[in-house]
Amino acid sequence: MQKQIPVAFIDSSVVGGYYDIEWMKGTRELWRLMELGLVRFVTSSVTFDEIVLKPKTPAHVVELFNEWFDANDILPLTNEARDLADAYIRHGVLTQNSLNDARQVAICTLANIDYLVSWNFKHLVGTERKRGFHAINLLQGRRPVDIVTPWEIIYDIKQ
Repeated sequence: MQKQIPVAFIDSSVVGGYYDIEWMKGTRELWRLMELGLVRFVTSSVTFDEIVLKPKTPAHVVELFNEWFDANDILPLTNEARDLADAYIRHGVLTQNSLNDARQVAICTLANIDYLVSWNFKHLVGTERKRGFHAINLLQGRRPVDIVTPWEIIYDIKQ
């Protein structure tokens, strides 16, 4: 039986991490696994807005995004995702200031993505945040979303 290729939702911190000294090694190793066909990348219209439409984004980061993500890889922000993100905020998982992060998790949840990959330890990757997202997802009848760093998914893929 052939192993199914996992789908990884890549947030803006990982795209930017491709060029950031602190996050470069893990990010580029994950990219290498994608190039080898061991993982498939997707992202969202929220990430597109954060990278491509943000005036202060370095040109090389925008170019990287545009090179690796086409329209088929960009998941939309639906009304259902907006509602789920609002639930995360209402229940105190995140604040209104982190609405885009809540929307990323909601989009992943509704699309049944295998991994949400992020370097955002403040709003996404932390254990308490994950528990909060999982609790709301379960209350809403949804499955938990696996929020990981690039190093975690790299480890999982290489097993």
